[in-house]
Amino acid sequence: MEYEPRGILFITGTVGTGKTTVSAAIGEGLADIGLPNAVIDLDWLGWVNTGNDFHEYDSLIMQNLVSIWPNYRAVGVKYLVLARALLQHEPLDILAKAFPDTPIMVVRLVASKEIIEKRLSQRAIGGTLREHLEEMDGMNQIMDELHLEDAAVVSDCLSVEETAQRVINIA
Repeated sequence: MEYEPRGILFITGTVGTGKTTVSAAIGEGLADIGLPNAVIDLDWLGWVNTGNDFHEYDSLIMQNLVSIWPNYRAVGVKYLVLARALLQHEPLDILAKAFPDTPIMVVRLVASKEIIEKRLSQRAIGGTLREHLEEMDGMNQIMDELHLEDAAVVSDCLSVEETAQRVINIA
């Protein structure tokens, strides 16, 4: 694709690790050093309620991302900061195919179960909270088995800004 991004930073981790919050701080940090970027929580590009048996969320998300890239490029974006739990290799394969000359770095955010429970209890209640807590262990197991990350940052004792700076330093 003509005028590919200069770099893609993919922030992954289980539910409650701070992917979206840290990605926003990374975007601000990159802008502060003169790197025009877009921060995209990829979950929103695949949030559909069709009432049918649709399960190809990752494919839809990546198709939507590739489709909107020209709009970001047109306003001067050079770097993408993406946030999503990577639970299969497909999203990275699609990105690599769509942007073959763009380096992609995957950074996994890691937090203790206690920290995640505290974070989730501040933003979710009832069934949603239970659902997120139940899926956390399974997500960790899948991520451990796939090991799609290039690096990991443990954020238990770090502020959002400190975590973002660690990720920027790694990238």
